[in-house]
Amino acid sequence: MTELQLFEKLVTEVAYEFKGRDLIMSGSNRREFLKKSAALAATMAVLRNANASDAPVAATAASTPLAQFDYQDVQLLDGPMLLQFQQNHDLFLKLNEDSMLKPFRQLSGLPAPGEDLGGWYSPSPLFDPPKNMTGYIPGHTFGQWLSGLSRAYAVTGNKATQAKVQRLVAGFAPTISKQFYADYCIPAYTFDKTNCGLIDAHQFAGDPQALAVLNRATDAVLPYLPAKALNRAEMAARPHKNIAWTWDETYTLPENFYLAYQRGAGSRYRQLAQRFLQDDTYFGPLALNENILPGQHAYSHVNGLCSAMQAYLTDGSQRHLAAARNGRIGCRGRS
Repeated sequence: MTELQLFEKLVTEVAYEFKGRDLIMSGSNRREFLKKSAALAATMAVLRNANASDAPVAATAASTPLAQFDYQDVQLLDGPMLLQFQQNHDLFLKLNEDSMLKPFRQLSGLPAPGEDLGGWYSPSPLFDPPKNMTGYIPGHTFGQWLSGLSRAYAVTGNKATQAKVQRLVAGFAPTISKQFYADYCIPAYTFDKTNCGLIDAHQFAGDPQALAVLNRATDAVLPYLPAKALNRAEMAARPHKNIAWTWDETYTLPENFYLAYQRGAGSRYRQLAQRFLQDDTYFGPLALNENILPGQHAYSHVNGLCSAMQAYLTDGSQRHLAAARNGRIGCRGRS
């Protein structure tokens, strides 16, 4: 399949996916979509020439084959999707900020007011995997809540939402410490979510401190990350305190590292993204159309395909485009 045919296929599939959904685009956005689609098709020849060799090349806005609508350009009509968005937005706004920040304060040795949120989120001496998962990954959803609030602000323009995002970033900043990860079983998993939350706070909620906070958070976690992405078997081969230490997902890191680079966090994020691309046991075989998906942890490995696409969009890597395409086909074949 040529790249132009792939482009046309993707557009058709997107149109089909949204057919009959509770979505509408305004007339101006619809016209802009059509205008962009024509321009995108015209860029495919440029893209083929730019990526004629196997050597990575920097992608530019002109050579990006697909563009994403801004959040405010898509309107949810009355229906279950709008209701779910409103309920989640309201829930996130009502989350107690001291409770959200408490695990980071506790594990960094700071005063930690607020009630425990419990479950996996709060540190607990009961953690004994796999028998008792209480206290498994303290603070792990903080970045997801921060991201959700930031994107909700981009949709609604609600100033209370923006203010909460900025308070949370300001509250998180003093908790950043290597001590947080000193006895943390899956640091990459939680940091990846924190990374996403901070770059979204910058991109969608206009937080002026978010990227500086991200750089400090990155410095704190790096000593606890391996030299490269490791699969589950490689994790199990290393010395580990208990089985939970074998479950980290370093292979999901590149997507948000690439996005951090794209959004201005600095060139080291592109280098970190490239460092954690799991080419040897995942993207390499997939690029050769070898289906290594059976038996893999489905959620994280499908997420990993997003990293392959970011490698294509940022570095122009045809190998990672092939890996993402073949991985997607392999996933559909097993659905």
